[in-house]
Amino acid sequence: MPEVASTDGMMELYGFLVPKKTPLFPLELKCYRENRTKQHGGLGAEQHFKNAWRLMWPDYEWSDWVELIVWAWINYKWINIIGHRRASKTYTSAHVCWLDYCAHPFATSTSLATVNFQGLKVRMWSDLLHAVASAKIQQPFLIRSSTNELRIFPESASHEAGERFQIQGIAVPNTQDAQSRIKGAHAPRRRYFLDEAEDISEPIYEAMGNPMSAPDAKCVKLANPVEKISRFGNECEPKAGWGSISETDLFWETKSGGICLHFDGLQSPNMRGTKIFTGILTRADVEETRTKKGEDSVEWWSQIRGWWPPDGLVSRIFPSQSIEKAKQTIIFDFIPEPCATLDPAFESDDAALHFGAKGKLRDGRTAINGTGSETFKFKAGSEIAKDYQLARWAIERCKARGIKPANFIMDRSGGGRGVFAIMQMEWSREIQGIDYGGSATDRPVSADTDDICSKVYEKFVTELWFRARICCDEGILGGLGNLNPLTVEDLFSRRYFTKKLTDGTVQVAEKKEEMKGRLGRSPDNGDAFTQFGELLIREGHGPGRAKKQVSGSRWAKARERAVKASKLRHSEANEYAHS
Repeated sequence: MPEVASTDGMMELYGFLVPKKTPLFPLELKCYRENRTKQHGGLGAEQHFKNAWRLMWPDYEWSDWVELIVWAWINYKWINIIGHRRASKTYTSAHVCWLDYCAHPFATSTSLATVNFQGLKVRMWSDLLHAVASAKIQQPFLIRSSTNELRIFPESASHEAGERFQIQGIAVPNTQDAQSRIKGAHAPRRRYFLDEAEDISEPIYEAMGNPMSAPDAKCVKLANPVEKISRFGNECEPKAGWGSISETDLFWETKSGGICLHFDGLQSPNMRGTKIFTGILTRADVEETRTKKGEDSVEWWSQIRGWWPPDGLVSRIFPSQSIEKAKQTIIFDFIPEPCATLDPAFESDDAALHFGAKGKLRDGRTAINGTGSETFKFKAGSEIAKDYQLARWAIERCKARGIKPANFIMDRSGGGRGVFAIMQMEWSREIQGIDYGGSATDRPVSADTDDICSKVYEKFVTELWFRARICCDEGILGGLGNLNPLTVEDLFSRRYFTKKLTDGTVQVAEKKEEMKGRLGRSPDNGDAFTQFGELLIREGHGPGRAKKQVSGSRWAKARERAVKASKLRHSEANEYAHS
């Protein structure tokens, strides 16, 4: 490190003449921020960033993966990172985020985002707070970390500056509000870190376009890849096409003008040499997955290879097109009757209660349209047991809406068994319960096919979710847009894969524990919604029984005359239909 002493107590450092005893850390950050090159006495932005990192976290274990992430951060604007579990992708990126922000806090606006707030708190925001707390050089910043706000901003900032120049944690579900929030304030240095990027919707990507035109902008997207045919998959496509790379490649430049890093578990730093890095995949982890799941399993590809599974191996139960169809409000031609579905959601989650309207369509089919949601929170310290609290609340809410016991359905497995028994005693034995455990039933998948559920789905929970999806696709289950927004997140998040058996293949829904790892909570709202499909099938109104309306029928003509007679004083939906 160049140093030239002088009589006036100054020294030369990185081409700057500074007082002796000048702290190295702020100078390293300045050289990183300004990309102080060797021609000007510096070492280049990458080396200065590394120097500042080692001063901030001298005990940080610097593996090949960390080296690769820092190299990409310095040299690219758009950075995609895919990889296996325990690759330290999020952890390292959180440290990059904090060090970069410290380099120029009054010019930087940083957004940490994923599809849901709870998932953000337990993953990337938690890693960021660890980076802040473990730093040897503490900075004067304020941290706001609550149930609805995640912010870090300079302690000396005014209100306006604190809103503009900050690190903000936000959830970005597919809503207009999320799109406006991710745009954020204009700043010379704009940063995005998107966790679970494969689950982030297309409109969110589009909303980032204008902020990313800032003079100094960078975007890091992280994912355990599952679907190559997605917006995130398109962002990862190599310049020379997919045929130019394989699952052994560690990085490549993309068609979208960025870089994609691939952390393959078989090439983990812990798979070679004698040094074992804390928290990174080990040889024992690899062998356990190989033995228990096999190399043709989804777990092998997503958790070990960090690569897209072979085509057809895994996908979403509710793809985007099914979600959009389910959001549509169903219009009934006859007055419907109210119904409801409950997921008790014990442990730390809130119980989910969805309301709906069940009625006949013109073609003779019975359908359910979601009409609203309510959430129950247990009262801590109450003398009334949790089971009784929930049961009595659900009975009260259903009676208030005029719901008949036979039109109520709930999960009675596990912790829900007690709630179900109480509701039977205090309301009616006509309420309907679902047991999630066990194998799929011998019902037909649809009235239009000879396929039997037990031959198509491994477990009943898979049958339950797929039946609801088919009902949505056929237009007999809708109103998703009227329910708790978490329902969309839950439905869109659940994946399935195919499992080979001796007599063919079956579809298997991913385990709830795996979903909870991504969502940060249990998918109780999604479970409750799928139970509407079970309510339909138990009444003999499953998918595949459509009776096409004959054009020019007496009913159609009569209705047309009635609409004309009304002189359009009311819309057809309001005047002659019920929703």
